[in-house]
Amino acid sequence: MTKEDIKATVTMRSVLSRYGVEVRRGRCRGFCHSGRDLNMGVYKHNCHCFVCDKDYDIFAVVEYFENCGFKRAFEILGGDKPVSFAARRKAVKAKQTCEKERAIDAEYKRLFDLWCAMDYAIILYNRTEFPDEALTGLYIYALHNINRVQAELEEVKDKEWSMKSSAQTSS
Repeated sequence: MTKEDIKATVTMRSVLSRYGVEVRRGRCRGFCHSGRDLNMGVYKHNCHCFVCDKDYDIFAVVEYFENCGFKRAFEILGGDKPVSFAARRKAVKAKQTCEKERAIDAEYKRLFDLWCAMDYAIILYNRTEFPDEALTGLYIYALHNINRVQAELEEVKDKEWSMKSSAQTSS
C-alpha cells in the first residue's frame, strides 16, 4: 500500500485506540506531554494539541508511540516495505541481461534463417537442370556469402554461451 492508500483506510481514531488513547467527542488527552485534560483535537487523519500547538498525522503518532522513524511507521500501518537500492540495481541488471539475451536470440534466428535460405538456394541450383538467371544470381550470392554468415552464426552462438555461463556463475 502507498501512503495515500494508508491514509484512505486508516483513521486517527483507530491509531490512537491501538495505543490505548481514549477519544471522546473528538478530543483526547495530549499524549505528547502527558496532559490530563482533553486538550487534543482528533480529526479523521490528524490530531492537534492545543497546549503545545503541534500537529500529528497517523504516521507521526505511530512514530511517537513506537519510537521509530517514518519508514518503520509506514510498515506498521501496512505499507509496502521499500525495495533496497541493491535489490533495485540487481533487478535492473537482470532486465538488461534479459534484453541482451533476447537481442542475441533474435540475431541468431535472423542469421540462421539467412543461412538456411542460402543453403537451399545452393541445393536448388545444383538440382535444377537448366537454372534461370534469377536462381543463378541467388546461387552466386549464396556461394560468396554462406561462409561469412556461418562464421557470424558461430560468433553469436559463442556470445550466447558465454552470457549463459557467466549468468550461471554469478548466481
